[in-house]
Amino acid sequence: MKGKPLALFVSLFLLSFYCNAQYSQMTDSLLRVYETHDNDSLRVRTLGFLFQAHLYNDREKAKEYIYQKLEISLNNNFELEIARTYFHLGNFYIGSNEYDSALHYYQLANEKFTEIDHFKGKLWALNGIAIVHYDQGDYIKSIELTDRGIEALLDKVKKGATTRDSIDLAVSYDFRGSIETRRGSYRIALENTLQALSYLKNINKPIRKADALSHLAEIEGNLGHHDKSLEHAMEAYNIYKKYNDKAYQANVANDIGLTYYILKNFSASEKFLKESIDLSNEMSAQATKGTALTNLGKLYMAQDEYTKALSALDSSLIIHERISVKNKIAEALIELGALYHKLNSPNKALPYLDRAILISDSLDAKETLKQAYFHRSESYALLGNHIQALADYQQFQMLGDSIYSIEQSNQIEELRSIYETERKEAQIDLQNKEILLLEQTAKADNMQKWLLSIGLVMAVIILLLAFYGFRQKIKRNQLTREKLDAELALKSKKLTSHALLLAKKNEVLEDLKEKVKKLKNSPGNGNVGYQTIINTINSDILDNQNWENFTKYFEEVHTDFNATVKKKFPKVTSNELRLMALLKMGLSSKEIANILNVSQEGVKKSRYRLRKKLEMQSEESLQDLVISI
Repeated sequence: MKGKPLALFVSLFLLSFYCNAQYSQMTDSLLRVYETHDNDSLRVRTLGFLFQAHLYNDREKAKEYIYQKLEISLNNNFELEIARTYFHLGNFYIGSNEYDSALHYYQLANEKFTEIDHFKGKLWALNGIAIVHYDQGDYIKSIELTDRGIEALLDKVKKGATTRDSIDLAVSYDFRGSIETRRGSYRIALENTLQALSYLKNINKPIRKADALSHLAEIEGNLGHHDKSLEHAMEAYNIYKKYNDKAYQANVANDIGLTYYILKNFSASEKFLKESIDLSNEMSAQATKGTALTNLGKLYMAQDEYTKALSALDSSLIIHERISVKNKIAEALIELGALYHKLNSPNKALPYLDRAILISDSLDAKETLKQAYFHRSESYALLGNHIQALADYQQFQMLGDSIYSIEQSNQIEELRSIYETERKEAQIDLQNKEILLLEQTAKADNMQKWLLSIGLVMAVIILLLAFYGFRQKIKRNQLTREKLDAELALKSKKLTSHALLLAKKNEVLEDLKEKVKKLKNSPGNGNVGYQTIINTINSDILDNQNWENFTKYFEEVHTDFNATVKKKFPKVTSNELRLMALLKMGLSSKEIANILNVSQEGVKKSRYRLRKKLEMQSEESLQDLVISI
């Protein structure tokens, strides 16, 4: 609205990771993080936040932080952060109206984001480039790039929209509305801006909402609805002020000041225009300051405060010449010419108006050219040069007719665009209905196929379950048989071992009986015979042949036991092997002592030595170890 500098608009677009107004209160803690950590990845992210926190209230600091971030990112080859930094540098330079630098960094960002296949990054860079073309007056190229971004976002939303996608679409539609405003297609601009607000309706993003409201105010102002324009602009202004967004606050304050000027509320107009200038000084926003000074000069002129008007307009001209914004230079020159005309100094007015005509003609800026011819016509008339005055007035009328014709043409083009859009939307709606019908038919067919498939699958599952149950039953029966066989084999081993012991005992007792019979028949040798019996018993107990027989029987029951022991424990002696054999049979220490003809204490010591030789821990069971062999 009213010459709003779109250099500031870039901050609208897709700063996905940062929101400037929210970070101003975090500056101190961010600085502490940056200064106290040596992790480059963390420091780079912190510098990004610091840049955003200062971009709209301390541009020199912001510039310092973003170049530090670029240096660290390049040194560490942080590819994503390099791309982001290029994008933010584009934002920085477009905020200073340095379009060549801005375009350079946006293009670098686009290349880097494309290289790493970052969807959102490519979108940001694309829109940054579109903004540069917008500011330079190439609206067709700007629309082309913006529409590409919107199309990509809408395609992504079809697959499932996120809050971030909705914000991106809102910003893109808002920018699209600004382009159409510059083209004079206010109805299309209004539709796009309202579309942006609809995406922001249920999203808590006040700054984004303020941006769209600011553009809505601009559109309403161009349509002549100044009260509505003021209402939207004030709502945006209050949001920017609340969130300390000084750059945009300065911009919308200028718009409000100009609206009050149009509504003849001069005191309110002066208040907001001066606030815009103060904020612009604080933010080094020269384009906004220059525009506000031009508007302030017009305000003072309307109140016949010519000295103040001259000071404001001279300052405006100096600023616009310094930053080389030609259309703003022409506007300031025209107002200076009009002022000198009011001061009855047409000779001073003419040089300003001559220059304004040259600049406006080179820009093909018909509206400013028309105004310049009108004021120069008045100055020539005041000088008595009626021929030149008439010629300039005829140029003024001709340009007015031309502008009217262009406006009519734009309106026709706008209506055609709306018609084409509505026609395409109708075609798309019809196609969607046909697609929906086909999808429903396909869905019914798929349902039948699905039910049939489920039936077949269920039948297969039932068969598989039956087969599985049968296999499990066979497996359980097999396990039961194996368990019974194992139990029977164990009982057989125990029975065999018991039979061997009985056989050995009976053999000894039978022999002993025979010896007693002989002793009975040998009179006079009682003591000797008695001792003989004792010796026979002892001999029998210690008889190696008996142990060899026992070993033979034992091995038949416990196959390879001795060989396994000798292989695993080569240091085990023959006596220790006997002890292990008796332990294998599960005999008690008392029984073992009787068999080995030693005391139970002796058995205990033998067990201890055996445990030590087998390198067993105190909590391990010797009996369990031997049985497991």
